[in-house]
Amino acid sequence: MRRRLAIVAASAVAAGLAAPAAAQIAPGYSGSSSMTYLGEDQIWDVVSEFGTCYAGTSKAEALMLVATEPNSAAETATYRKLFRKPYQSCLGDVSSLQGIAISMIRGAIAEGLYRKKIPIPANLMQPVPAAGTVHNLSQASLCYVAGHPDRARALIATTRPGSKKEFEAVTALMDDFTRCIPAGARNLQFNATQIRFRLAEALLRLPSAAVTK
Repeated sequence: MRRRLAIVAASAVAAGLAAPAAAQIAPGYSGSSSMTYLGEDQIWDVVSEFGTCYAGTSKAEALMLVATEPNSAAETATYRKLFRKPYQSCLGDVSSLQGIAISMIRGAIAEGLYRKKIPIPANLMQPVPAAGTVHNLSQASLCYVAGHPDRARALIATTRPGSKKEFEAVTALMDDFTRCIPAGARNLQFNATQIRFRLAEALLRLPSAAVTK
């Protein structure tokens, strides 16, 4: 019998992904940002391996998903179109990623594209957001990577998604990361893997940091 990676039982993980992953950085709040450590290393090993495999075997489809606006209706529709079949070869002996937020699977695929040094089309590149115009986690990640590309690359290269080492590395960069977020919008909760995946996509899509052949 094929293993089923269903996160229904891991309610803390599922809850930790669903809300923050979809959240916008909204004005009108003050305070400091905080993070949670998800754990569940085996789950994130599978998600990461799937993203890397999918980026390599289904480049066009991977780019189609990354081209959508994060947390948008287009992202959801594209995800459902791409993964409407119950079986995906890149899952190996795992039958389903049920319970993992779309944004996190997208992030694993974006990191896979980055790791495999797959260049993306010019129309998918994104500029550094202007000061004061950051309104979501993706824009904050672009801002951070523009100023700290080496630290972002080191995070991806030296840590595993969902690991304690990842959590410690992301915690260490949060002071600089939160400088990219407007002062009135810093009372936010993130998890380290969520930020890691957004930084990986920023490395992929920012012209000054993106991979080249």
